[in-house]
Amino acid sequence: QAVQLKVSSDKRISIPLHSIVKEVNTMPPKTMKHYTNTRIKKVSAAILCCYVFFVVKYSSESDRYNYRRMLSSSMNCTITPSKAVSPDDKPIFIASFPGSGARLIWKLVEGLTGKPTGDEWDSNGLGKNVVAVKTHWPHPTHGNNLEWKDEIKRAMILMRNPMHAIPEFHNLIYSYTLEGNDNLELKTAPTESWMKWRDSNFNQQLFLWKSSVQYWMEKYRPENRLVVPFERLTSEVDGIKFTEELNRFLEAGKNHSAIDSEPLDMDPEFVPCIWWKATDLEHGLEEDLSPLRAMNRKLFRTNADEDRPFTKEQYNQMIVVVRNLRITYLEEKRMDNTFQMYDSQIKKARDSMRFNDLFMGFSKKDE
Repeated sequence: QAVQLKVSSDKRISIPLHSIVKEVNTMPPKTMKHYTNTRIKKVSAAILCCYVFFVVKYSSESDRYNYRRMLSSSMNCTITPSKAVSPDDKPIFIASFPGSGARLIWKLVEGLTGKPTGDEWDSNGLGKNVVAVKTHWPHPTHGNNLEWKDEIKRAMILMRNPMHAIPEFHNLIYSYTLEGNDNLELKTAPTESWMKWRDSNFNQQLFLWKSSVQYWMEKYRPENRLVVPFERLTSEVDGIKFTEELNRFLEAGKNHSAIDSEPLDMDPEFVPCIWWKATDLEHGLEEDLSPLRAMNRKLFRTNADEDRPFTKEQYNQMIVVVRNLRITYLEEKRMDNTFQMYDSQIKKARDSMRFNDLFMGFSKKDE
């Protein structure tokens, strides 16, 4: 083996590899130290260049992010419902597969309207006197077929990647059955508990996830439904935009009279504040987030996919389901983009598992 060096446009020289190794081994200590320090400096410079590249890449995104944060932090808003439902308010469904993050939507809707929400079990006893009804129907164990469902003419469909929604659903089940958890605080189940439950329930839950999407997409026409991907709603860049869209959707369903219509429930200028309050991002609005810290969060955040692994076959099953749904709803741009995003995320997690098997000695073999 030899190393080829280009010394001019038409001339190369070949240096045997063994002679290079011999030269390094016979270097005096000072020369060897200089050689090592030079290599370290070059590697450090390369790492710094990559870091600067990512700073530049995300700087414009972080500027927009901080600008919106500045606007929301200068306002005073609340997400506690304080107003009664009026005759003009027509409730909507907040439909999702369990584990998709419906609690965040409750907070957003109550913050945007100042009015209470309910669920398909009528847990708060308000019945129809709500602006939205949370439902996990048609899930057989965590959904309820509301008796007055035909009176609800519009729906907000919350979607989440099954790779994340199914493990989160298991966390809910684990939390409900945990002794001493009287407040039903959401707990993260141990990995061993997750894997045991996963192997017994994965096929059924993936089918139910797909059925939930199909049921709500077919029940309402496009003009009477709003599809919101959880991943975009919680994004630091897109979250406010999707909350603004939710605010417009809520207002569009009200029966405003031509003579004496109510004012808007939420001034659009306060929407960013509501989003920050509901997500409780960065533990409040007071803490500044510099572009550099925003970039660091993107690069070095913990990857939860490693804590809730699937088998290779299960990853492939999710990819097939997502791709089939994408074909079904290809004409709807948001659905197409969402399923494309899910496809990419699942493939990345699957391929990362293969990478770990090869280079890190992890034993995640097919079952």
